[in-house]
Amino acid sequence: MVRLGMERREDLDFDNTEFDPEGGRIIVYSITREAWEKLRG
Repeated sequence: MVRLGMERREDLDFDNTEFDPEGGRIIVYSITREAWEKLRG
């Protein structure tokens, strides 16, 4: 994710045991519009 220009958003992480019954932690990354447009070239 980092190589794509995305940043970890720990404040948005959440638990979801339906997705992963054993761990259940969903880790969120995000990217700004500016960073995305820069990647698209």
